[in-house]
This record gives sequence, C-alpha cells and structure tokens, in this order.
Amino acid sequence: MSAVVSTSKEKKSKTKEKSTKDKRKEKKQNSIPDQISDSSDSDSEPVNGQTSATSNNSHVPPGAILLDNVLSAEEFDYDRLKDDDDLELCVIRLPNGVKAKSLSGMQATLMSKSALDRTTRIGALSKKSGEAFDLWNIHPESESTDPNGGALVGGDELINLTCLVPSRSRGGKLFAAPKPIKHHLLLTARSTTLPSLPTNTPTPSSESLYKSPARYRHPKNLLKHRFLPTGATYVPNSDAARSILPDKKNSMEVDSNNPQNGTDEATQEKAETKRREKKRKAEGDSGKSKKAKTTPSQ
Repeated sequence: MSAVVSTSKEKKSKTKEKSTKDKRKEKKQNSIPDQISDSSDSDSEPVNGQTSATSNNSHVPPGAILLDNVLSAEEFDYDRLKDDDDLELCVIRLPNGVKAKSLSGMQATLMSKSALDRTTRIGALSKKSGEAFDLWNIHPESESTDPNGGALVGGDELINLTCLVPSRSRGGKLFAAPKPIKHHLLLTARSTTLPSLPTNTPTPSSESLYKSPARYRHPKNLLKHRFLPTGATYVPNSDAARSILPDKKNSMEVDSNNPQNGTDEATQEKAETKRREKKRKAEGDSGKSKKAKTTPSQ
C-alpha cells in the first residue's frame, strides 16, 4: 500500500507542475497581442503633426522652444552698430582656463589716440587661485615689435579678423559688421617670478617677458625660384620685376669687364693650336698610306 501511495503523490506533483507551466504560457500569449495593439495604435496617431514613419524615432522634450535666431544681446545688432557712433567693436583672445564671465569685473584704462599707436598694457586680471593676467592692446604697426619679425606679446592673427553680426530687421541673418574692429585685445598670463608691471608704462623689462623667438628669414640671394599661384598679379615693368629678372645689357658689361676674360682667351688659343696640330698629323698619315708601292720589273 505504501508503494501505491507514493506513486500517486508523484503523479499529483507532476500534474501541478504542468498546470503552472500552462498558466504561464497563457499569460504570455495574452500579453503579446496587447502590446501589438498598443504599438499599432501609437503608429496610427502622429505626434505634433508628424508622420507615422518619423513619430517613433523623434523625441520631443517637454518645454522645448525652437529658436529661430540667437539675438541675446542687442548691442550686436547690425542696425544698432551702424546708427550708434558711440559703439565700438573689440575682439579679445583668452587663454585656456579663463572664461568670459571672469571679465565681468575687469577694468581697462582707455588711453589717448597717440598712446594706442603701439602695443601697450591697458589692464590686469587676478583670479582667486592666485593666477594673474595682463590685458594688452595689439597694434598692427607697433613701435615695440621685434625687428626680426616676431611680436613681443603675440596675437598677430587678431589683426586680420573680420566680424559677422546678426540683423534683426532681416530675420537674424549674419552680415559683415558695418564698422571695423577698433581694439584687438590679448589676455596673457603674467610671470610669477618677476614683479608686477605698472599699468600703461611699457618698459624694456616688460618687453623681455613676452618676447617671442625671432622668425627665421631666408637670405634673398639663395632664393632661386619663384611661385606665382593662380590669381597672382605680375607687372613686367614694376620695380619688383626689375629686381628679379636679369638685365642682359648689364650682364654683358659685367662679362666684358671681368678680369678673368684674359685667361679664358689664352686657354682658347692653346686649345685651337692643339686642334690644328692633330689635324696636320692626321693629314700626313693619310698621305703616306695613299702612295702606291712599285716593284722593279725584270
């Protein structure tokens, strides 16, 4: 009897396992069509007027506003810059680690027009970390530039920059600024080993701090070739052309006045005499070979 009871218990446990598996399968089958129906409903309803093909991939963040043009500051409006004579354009280059908001409390002394004709220091900036920076006004034809071609402070690339400003009346499109850039400013790190420099007084010691190495210049007498790219203008009768192209008349005069011409003539005469001697020897050998040999008759 015990054996029969054990087998019946095993059968009951197997039937319970089968019933639980069947229930799980039924739940999965019931959940799949619901998901399909939900996806089909979402595809059929476009979001924000979009088509069903792009509604699934597009993401619309909450509270998003489309900006047609970025005109946060009215000072950079084209029409305002053109009409207001008191507004000036300035460009400034900042080193790494300095943000634009750090310049909010910075003061720069505006100098006279004669003083701005050279590269001078017009301000300073100190950060909480202890770093100090100097603000320089770059001038393209500065008197303090290096005669070898290098600038004392740098920032030569700022001179040829142009500015584009938006126009509110033309839908925010960018146009070339109606005014040229008035000031080219450069913020450089100050040396910590040397004392701070007085403002607006460029001295030889201050110039040595920021002096860059001299640019290498090739001597003109070693430049043998010229490269004229497409669009380069070339005037034959200009002074530059005369300095590059050789003058035949002058070159002939130089050759005639050269003291080495006498030695060249002597060498030419020696070569001519040698050539004549060889010619005579060749003619003599050919005459001997042409003579017929005669034998005495008996």
